[in-house]
Amino acid sequence: MGIDLAKMVAAAAKYPLIKKYSTTQIYTARFKRPRYVLGYTNTNVLVRAAHKDVKLSKTGYLDEAGRCLTMLRRIGNKYVVLLMLDSFGKRSPIGDGNRIKKWLQTGKQGRVAKSAYKI
Repeated sequence: MGIDLAKMVAAAAKYPLIKKYSTTQIYTARFKRPRYVLGYTNTNVLVRAAHKDVKLSKTGYLDEAGRCLTMLRRIGNKYVVLLMLDSFGKRSPIGDGNRIKKWLQTGKQGRVAKSAYKI
């Protein structure tokens, strides 16, 4: 499953509009028929915090995969696809993504909440 998702992220990154909208902090869609306005806020905290290294992002939840986050991030001079599936808590995919980035940059692992080990 992970390889399929990584391929999907790589393919989606070739489409400028997908990259743009998946890394837009807030977007307001305006419709003509029927006439209404609908606001969207990106659920990836890293995107909302304007981390410029996030080049593509998708958050989600599936019964089969739990809380999920996939991102294309620039780490150093390379682009890396990160996939976090079945994360422990609502915000843990973000922390996991940052720990992976830190580990790739420095070789040092980050701290994980003790409660995450009890799953």
